Amino acid sequence: MSVVNSLAVRNTPSLADRSADLLITGRIKAALLDASDLESNAVKVITEHSVVYLMGRVTKREADRITNIARTIPGVQRVVRVFEDISEQELRGLRPAKSEPAPGAGQAQSLSPRSDRSAYFKRLIRLDVSQRRPPMACTSL
Repeated sequence: MSVVNSLAVRNTPSLADRSADLLITGRIKAALLDASDLESNAVKVITEHSVVYLMGRVTKREADRITNIARTIPGVQRVVRVFEDISEQELRGLRPAKSEPAPGAGQAQSLSPRSDRSAYFKRLIRLDVSQRRPPMACTSL
């Protein structure tokens, strides 16, 4: 394990600076979500003063791909990588095993969230309502 020291003494960021940082973070997260070869929830993205901090447990291939995506986002001045490298074998062990679908869940699994997200979520809500359950809460995409 290593220590990444990127401490900087600066003024408190203005509302415009914080908004710009939030926009950069959102663009990076959206780009990671669109990358079909990456698990977008494996990486924590934080932006401060247009410096992007990427953290998580990823393979060397994923780290390089994530870094390249972050560098292409407009407004990014610097990318700081704080990754713990894992092997492809460890990555396969971290992924949940595919299991048999639960009764009545066949419909939900046939939906593809990447193809049409709004239609996907509308169908999921309809399925929840038809099964007399409250709609699922989505905290992040």
